[in-house]
Amino acid sequence: MTPKLPALPATLPDLKAVVAAAQAGNRAPAKAQSADPDSARVLELDLRQQALELLLRLQALAVSSESSRAETALRDLKLDESRVLYEQEAAADLGYSMSQQTKAHLDEQRVAYCRALAWAELQALQGKTLWPDTKGTAP
Repeated sequence: MTPKLPALPATLPDLKAVVAAAQAGNRAPAKAQSADPDSARVLELDLRQQALELLLRLQALAVSSESSRAETALRDLKLDESRVLYEQEAAADLGYSMSQQTKAHLDEQRVAYCRALAWAELQALQGKTLWPDTKGTAP
C-alpha cells in the first residue's frame, strides 16, 4: 500500500507575497537593520533568492509531473498491448513491459515526493505550517 499525499495547490504563490510573508514572520531582518543596514540588505536578498529558487523548482517539478504521468499512461497501454500479444502467443516481451511500467510508476512517485518537499520548504520559509491547506484554499 502506497501512502497517499494530499493534493498540492494548483497555483504557485507570487514571489512578492512569499517574500513578504517570510519577512513578516522573521525578526532577524529588523534586528539586522538596526545593527547594520548592509547586512539587512544581504539577508533580504538571500531570502528573495531562496524563495525564487523554490518557486522555480516547483514550476520545473510541475512540468516533470505532467511528463511522468504521460509516461505512466503510455507504459500502462504498452503493458496491455504486451499482455494481449503474450496471450495470443505472438510475442513474449511481457516481462520487459512490466518492468517499464514499474519504472514509470516509480518515477511518478519520485516527482510527487520532490514536489511535496519543495512545497514544505516554501511553507517553512514563510513561517507557515509545513503542509499546505488541503481544503481548496491557497497556502
